[in-house]
Formats: sequence, C-alpha cells, structure tokens
Amino acid sequence: VGSNGDTLVADSSATVGLRWNPTTAAGKNVCINGAFDIWQRGTTFTNPSSAGIYTADRWVVYYNGNGTATRETSVKPDTSTYSYKVTATASSAGNDIYQLVEELNMEHLRGKDVTISVKVAGTVGLTPNIQLAYSTTANDTLLNTGTVITPTVVANPAINASTFVTYISRYSVPTTAKTLRIGL
Repeated sequence: VGSNGDTLVADSSATVGLRWNPTTAAGKNVCINGAFDIWQRGTTFTNPSSAGIYTADRWVVYYNGNGTATRETSVKPDTSTYSYKVTATASSAGNDIYQLVEELNMEHLRGKDVTISVKVAGTVGLTPNIQLAYSTTANDTLLNTGTVITPTVVANPAINASTFVTYISRYSVPTTAKTLRIGL
C-alpha cells in the first residue's frame, strides 16, 4: 500500500509492473488561466478602476493611473494563443495584475519553496516585477495587505517589445499562509 496522496503508476522495471509514485508539487501549476486563454468579461479594459477589476478569467488588473489592459493576439509566446497586454501613460506607475491562490489550493504549498515563471515582452528599459504575498486570513481579497515574500532566486533578463523572455522567482511559503497573491 502506498502513502496517502501517492499515485499507482505502471513501471516495467518493477517486479509486479506497478509502483507507488509519491505526490510532488514540481511542475504543477496552481495559477488558473496562466496562459490568458479565457476572457469571458471582454478583451479590452480602458482606465481600469484603481480598486481593481477582473479582466482575463481569474486575473485582476490594478491601475494607479491611466491605460488599458487588452488581450493581445499578435505578440505572444509561442506556446500561447494570447498574451495579456498592459499599456499605461507615462505618469502611471504601479500597474499590476494579480491572481489569488485560495486556501483550498494552499495545502501542498505551505512550508514549501515555490517557483513562479512569467514570459514577458515589453518596453526596453522597464523591469517587470514578480511578486508573491501571503495572508494569514482565509481567502483574503486580491488587494490585501498581505506580507510580501522576498524571492531567494531571481532571473530577470533584459526585455524587448517583440521577443518573450522568462522571468523566474523562487519563494519560501510560510506554514502560516492561508492565501497567496501572485502579482506582476
């Protein structure tokens, strides 16, 4: 008998042709609609409210100024149908997109190291920021006042407007975290 959460898998090298495979979080994506494939609320949002509004499914945009959030069809990673395009005025700062990881999906993340990778293209000279924050309140709101987790490993290559590069950050999730907020 395997341990709780293990999966029975075929293995021709095992005596009986089967073995128990321990559950691992590696490679599992807790971010829903991470490729921005689903846009049920529309595809263009002009001057989104500073309180944050849902755009692509599960994603909230927060603007600290003026701009647009749109579903992009021409400049996108090779593996995606769309990308999420944020355009802001020069006086606009702190424009963010967020997704909440609710308490129900947190069990296998507490006390673990997690990696967030994001494919980014954009204005040369700008540096996007991946952020992970946690709250000790169950299912806290997206614009919560959670505690920002400092990344332990970060890869931030230079960006340009037509080629996507991958930003990678690694975080240690506290055992007390009940909700995570993924932000870019």
